[in-house]
Amino acid sequence: MSLDSACLHAVERAKAATPEGEPLLCERLMAALYELEEIRGRYPGLEEKLPPLEAIRDAKTIKIPVSEELRPILTEALRSTTAMGPLALWERLCATPTGLALLGGCPAENDETRSGSWRTSSERREAVRALSSFGRFLTEMDLSKRRLSGREKEMSALVRTLSKMKRRNVLLVGAPGTGKSAMVYYLARRIQERDASLPEHLRDCDIFELSTSFLRAGASMVGQYEERVKALLTVLKEYPKIILFIDEVHAFFQSGMHYHGPFSDANEAFKAELGRGEICVIGCTTLNEYRHYIVPDGALERRFTVITLQPPSREETLDVLRVKRPMYEKYHGVTIPEEILPKVVELTDDYLLQRYQPDKSIQLLDTACAFARTSQPPSAQVDEAHLIQALEEISGHRYSVCRTIGEDDVRQTLSQRILGQDAVLRELARAFVSGLGRFRKRSATRGVFLFAGPTGTGKTMTAVELSKILGERCLLRVDCNTLGGSVHDPGPAINRLLGVDKGYVGYARGEGGLLSKVQDMPEGVVLFDEIEKAPPGVFNILLQMLDEGKVQDTDGNILDFRRSFIVFTTNAGCTYDGERRPTGFGAEMTAGRRAIKLTKESVFEGLRRRGCPEEFLGRFTHVFLFEPLDDKIGKDILRQGLEELTHLVERYGFQLEVDNTVVDHVLRLWNPRFGARHALTILKNRVIEHLGVADAQGELDGTTRIRLCLWLGDVKDVLGGAVRKKNGDVLEIAVV
Repeated sequence: MSLDSACLHAVERAKAATPEGEPLLCERLMAALYELEEIRGRYPGLEEKLPPLEAIRDAKTIKIPVSEELRPILTEALRSTTAMGPLALWERLCATPTGLALLGGCPAENDETRSGSWRTSSERREAVRALSSFGRFLTEMDLSKRRLSGREKEMSALVRTLSKMKRRNVLLVGAPGTGKSAMVYYLARRIQERDASLPEHLRDCDIFELSTSFLRAGASMVGQYEERVKALLTVLKEYPKIILFIDEVHAFFQSGMHYHGPFSDANEAFKAELGRGEICVIGCTTLNEYRHYIVPDGALERRFTVITLQPPSREETLDVLRVKRPMYEKYHGVTIPEEILPKVVELTDDYLLQRYQPDKSIQLLDTACAFARTSQPPSAQVDEAHLIQALEEISGHRYSVCRTIGEDDVRQTLSQRILGQDAVLRELARAFVSGLGRFRKRSATRGVFLFAGPTGTGKTMTAVELSKILGERCLLRVDCNTLGGSVHDPGPAINRLLGVDKGYVGYARGEGGLLSKVQDMPEGVVLFDEIEKAPPGVFNILLQMLDEGKVQDTDGNILDFRRSFIVFTTNAGCTYDGERRPTGFGAEMTAGRRAIKLTKESVFEGLRRRGCPEEFLGRFTHVFLFEPLDDKIGKDILRQGLEELTHLVERYGFQLEVDNTVVDHVLRLWNPRFGARHALTILKNRVIEHLGVADAQGELDGTTRIRLCLWLGDVKDVLGGAVRKKNGDVLEIAVV
């Protein structure tokens, strides 16, 4: 039986009061319904007209027949696709002969539901049966929990339009989640409750929600869909008291303005009826779809009065949450403190940019209540921790809390991998942890860092290690050397960053560009490696990102960088002591192992020469100058590389022995100006490659130890920078 829980309880109550051998009568069911506060509060003073109820047996264990008068009403409820509520059932019972006799023909307040009105007429029952396969009557549903807050102006415009004599069609336009459908549901509740503030003619109307999928389902033959639309229009024209509601109305009125589909002809007929004013329609759609589908069809647009719904303000959203708070507290069995509500709005505004108020705040509050209810042990009160858990579930991303990351921890973690940059790491750790705190500008990124210095000093590695502190896969790297484009045509570079524009070769919906990946990892590090090699046109995008913390890709997605650290690396401005720039064929340039002079001014000057605009140079929150490496740091880098090699060899069951002379010899081959990569490359060419060859050729069979030593023989005939020799279970690799 399609009755809601309150009606089912009333049926059980009436059955329990029915003597054995008698059927279930209308008067007993009416008396059971009248015990509900919802009915008694609306129709007071009827106690003496209804029979008393006294439970004389257990209704759950018996089956009793239904009276002939009551059977059509319960049959209608059984066939209905939506659950009938107490008000709808009460009105049907009041319209029966027994109901009219008991209540003197006046079952409703102010004589508005007197016999002969639309809501109690047989014509309405015929209309309900005729339309039941196309959707549902909102005025037949239990809408007691439907609330609306902060939409008084829009609601007044909706009621005013429905009260006109002609062109009573309304189009509610707004972003998803701003309450378009909620307005229609709340209007249906006011009609259901016969709200005295509504015009008299609206209080006796119905709102029918059309399901376009039901209308089209199974329409496999030509003309079948047109017949259904014709039948729908016939009912609506015959019963003008029915207001048609179509959610996502743009999907219904695709009239061939953009393409001609199999349903276009029937929809054109529907549009024609709108123009004649014989039917009344409320439609809902988003602003983008309104502009794409409705506006180009001028004939369709002028048939509607457009009511635009803007997302509510912070205070209006708080009012909505306060209205809904008792409902969520009752359902979840938890307490929602008043101080939690502003935090809900703040979190959704900060982290759910793609969604709109109030829907996103309502969803976060509901999810937080569910976390409190299902926690072990269950919590009696929703707190900020539950909001964070709910936010992570909704967004799919982790939410960093500054208290979990310490400055000393960051510095120690970085110093394990980055050598020779102690001063830089100390300042960087402080700036990084500060960016995770709450005392920062919310409309900007967590930090904009410039890592400047010679090649191979650890700039890129530092950015990588910072991202690992935030979590796995928290690095978005953009290699500016591969962006493409030029001074005169930055288009290819912009396409790489934000995606190809619609209509151009290479566009794929939903793919976006390199920066679009920030949607999957908003809490991370965005690295622009070698920024000096980016074409000048890219800096306009970067300026917007650094100023506002967000940009828009070609699919219209808002890319949020406010929870990210933006890191730029550059080699610009690096010069060597005594280095002379060649000015002719005979000019000489000395290089060697001498230190590099690097200042902030020289770095900025080098970036200016590469095309970086002055306003971009002023956006860095911190500039870190990486020191050039010397022999002492070079030795530490080599030892670190050998330690990693030792762990690798031990993983395969071998023991690695290294002579002290090997490190000093490789160090003499290393040139500091080429950075740490050069030292590790020498080690790779002279040791790791020979290990790989020995493994591939089976030379490690029977080997237990691998010994690295210095080659003392003639180097003329040595290839590959080392010589391999096996002595028993020992494989010697002599470095040249």
